[in-house]
This record gives sequence, structure tokens and C-alpha cells, in this order.
Amino acid sequence: MKVLVIAPHADDEVLGAGGTLHKHVNQHDDVSVVIVSDRKGLKNKQRNESKQVRDALKYNNIFHLGLQDEYLTPKSVIDPLEKVYNEIKPDLVYTCNKEELNLDHQAVYDASTIVCRSHQEHAPKMVLLYEILSQTFTPNYYSVLSWFYIMRKQVLMSMYTDEVRQAPHPRSSHGIETLAKKRGIECGSEYAEGFKLNYYAHDSILLR
Repeated sequence: MKVLVIAPHADDEVLGAGGTLHKHVNQHDDVSVVIVSDRKGLKNKQRNESKQVRDALKYNNIFHLGLQDEYLTPKSVIDPLEKVYNEIKPDLVYTCNKEELNLDHQAVYDASTIVCRSHQEHAPKMVLLYEILSQTFTPNYYSVLSWFYIMRKQVLMSMYTDEVRQAPHPRSSHGIETLAKKRGIECGSEYAEGFKLNYYAHDSILLR
């Protein structure tokens, strides 16, 4: 299975779906990550950190679109994102959700809905929206995870040294585990990551 993760910024791929990405890698899925923008003053540092995350996870490909943080619009994202999409031809796409307060995330969500449309030659079988810091996010799809995957998610997040916060902030190690426990309770497991199902083809695969 080919998996594509669309991240507005470096670290969103970990916060949104880090545990699930590790599970995909362990299931020998072909995983690619596209990071849409660079944070001002942190471009080289965070690109290096994102490569460290890739090497730690051992996923297949990472793409940096190089757009400017805080200036994203759907129009600026669509063309470069579509080039990556057409190269990967993913079966499963993870992208940010439309309820985020961050305007970059909203722009990437809008662009993703166009790039990942169902009526195209290489339509995805499933599109899932991941959770970052939204206060109104209500999952309807869960990826059940073990303690190992959550521990690894905490380690991966720690590699983004400018983005980690102290507890009780959601970007802290404690925050990651607490949210994973909450989502786990909601689906009857010890830990989980929650998603919103945005698109599902009738012959699609289900997450294991």
C-alpha cells in the first residue's frame, strides 16, 4: 500500500500521525511525507530534523515544497502538491483537518481536497484528516496503537527541538501520551490516534 502524509510544517507529520506512520512502516507499506512550508529562520534546521525523523522511522520518501510559512493559500499549494501526488499515486492520504485555527493548515486542507479528489485517474482509496491542536476535533476513525508506537512518537517529536513544549502543553511528551490514551478510551483500546474520514472508496482497504 502506498501512503502519503501531507504536512503543512515540519513536525505536523509526527503530531498528526506519527504512531500510525510507524505502524505503516512496520507493515512494509510504502510511506512518503510531503512538507509544504518552511518556518522563517528555521528552514535548514528543521529540514535536517525532518530527515532525522525519516531516518529514524525508515519511511521511503520526503518532499519539501519550500513554500513560505504563514503565507500559504490553496492556490499556492495545489500545483506543487499535485506534482508530488502524481509521482506517488497514493492509496491512502493523511492530511490536516479543516477545523484548525492555523491558517496554513486551512490552506493545505483546501488544497488537499482538490489534489486528492475522487474523480481522477489515480484517485486515492481513502483520505483521513489528522488531529493537531484543534479544540473541536471529533474523530470517527481510529488507528489502534500500542505503548511502543506512542513512545516512538514521543521520541520523534523530541527531534523537532524548536516545537517541543513543556507539560501540560499538547506538544509535550505528556500531552502526546494523554491524547493517545483519550483516543484509545474512545475506541476501546489502550492507545490510539484519531482521524476523520474524509473520503472512502467502496473497494478501499481498512487500517489494520
